[in-house]
Amino acid sequence: MERIKYDDKLYFISIEEINDNILFPRIPDNYFTQNGYEDNIHKRICFCKTIEKCLMALSKNCKDLVFYVYEVDDITKYQVYKPDLSEVPDVAITEELWILTPVKLKFVGKIKCTNSIENDGHIFKYGDNIAKLYDWEYEMI
Repeated sequence: MERIKYDDKLYFISIEEINDNILFPRIPDNYFTQNGYEDNIHKRICFCKTIEKCLMALSKNCKDLVFYVYEVDDITKYQVYKPDLSEVPDVAITEELWILTPVKLKFVGKIKCTNSIENDGHIFKYGDNIAKLYDWEYEMI
């Protein structure tokens, strides 16, 4: 993981409202971390540069789901890290960035996913396997 200079918006989406608008680093509990395809050592908070990339990074069917959207309150207060492909196999697609300390968030609004965007998906490799991520349309509610 490489520390980078970043001074633009970073987004986080959640199916639930976040208490006190503060997130604490953790290791994601998903198929990739459980099976050693994604870093399962470093506690972090995963952000994306756009809401669209956040939806894509969920790696699931988002149709009709509602999400709370947040952004980092003041990015200049935090060190931002860019994981590599050995740490996050789809990072070249999602452009996921990490912050390793608690983060104060600012609530942006709520969105509802309406449909996947018709395309062939974005292919990535993990281990000896191949998977696809899809783009999602959404509306502010």
